[in-house]
Amino acid sequence: MTIQIGWTQNNATTIAYIAQYKAIAMKEMKRTGVPASITLAQGILESLEPILNSIIVTSSSSPRAMPVKELESLAIKIFGADRVFSNENLEGALKRAIEDAKRPLSDDSVGIVVTGSVVTVGEARSILRRLFSKED
Repeated sequence: MTIQIGWTQNNATTIAYIAQYKAIAMKEMKRTGVPASITLAQGILESLEPILNSIIVTSSSSPRAMPVKELESLAIKIFGADRVFSNENLEGALKRAIEDAKRPLSDDSVGIVVTGSVVTVGEARSILRRLFSKED
């Protein structure tokens, strides 16, 4: 079994999506009062829904991070309650993803995708390096 970790820190697709729709999201925010961050998060979640079996939502240490409960509620609308899990902290979310990815009776290769802000991805890299560092 192989666990693959995908980093989206330099994910051109996500960056292009935000660049393409940022102005529209800002305009809609002024018109409807729905924060642009929610509009963009919804679009990203909708893009991921067809390719992910499940999703674990969490929050980064950034003061601008969307609250976990708010993100969970948005994800449930898109993925359905049976495919959405949440964890209040990033390390707990990563540990859950690693455990969920283990398939002891299968040779399947399962991937874990970490996405979000650069802050989230950077923190995830640090946590995973610590968790999987080889002790001397």
